[in-house]
This record gives sequence, C-alpha cells and structure tokens, in this order.
Amino acid sequence: MTEKYTPGPWAARKSTIGEHRYDITARANSNWDGASVMWTNDPASANGDDEQEARANAHLVAAAPTLLAACEAAEDALWHVAPGSHAETLDNVRAAIARAKGDGT
Repeated sequence: MTEKYTPGPWAARKSTIGEHRYDITARANSNWDGASVMWTNDPASANGDDEQEARANAHLVAAAPTLLAACEAAEDALWHVAPGSHAETLDNVRAAIARAKGDGT
C-alpha cells in the first residue's frame, strides 16, 4: 500500500499560530510559498514540552522526503556492493523505507 506523498523538499517554519507550533511546507518556489504538508501541534499545551523539542520534531518531519531518498539510494548501493556482508543494515534500511511508504509498522 505505498502512499503518495507531497514531493520534497519540505521546510519547517515557525507558525504564527500557537507559541510552539511549526508548519511543514513543501517548496513551490524560492520563497518556500508552497502547500502546507502538515503542522505540529503545540506540545507545550499538550504535555509540557518546550520550544526546542517542538522545533526539533518539525525539522525531523521536514527532512522525511530527503531521508527516504537517502535510504532508497543506500538500499541500492548495499544490495549491489556487498549484500551479504551488510544483511542486517540492508534489512533495517528496507524496513525504514517500508514504514515511510506506509507498508511497514
């Protein structure tokens, strides 16, 4: 069940709504005026988390398309270079790709 997602790159930007809220936006032009992919809730109001954690979470989510592409490239490289000697790493990369695409748990 591979999910279709908004192509990257994505950026995390401080929202104008909520003290610790961030918007994740897909880049449509050089000003990052693109579609909103998602936004983070204000964690401070939910469980006492701070601004630093909210920002870190937003940047991690914004990096998802780049991380998926890197995992796919690593999978290809590991498979062609030495699949037997990196079996566990290859399994982990494949599991991460499947999870990112909605095919894993």
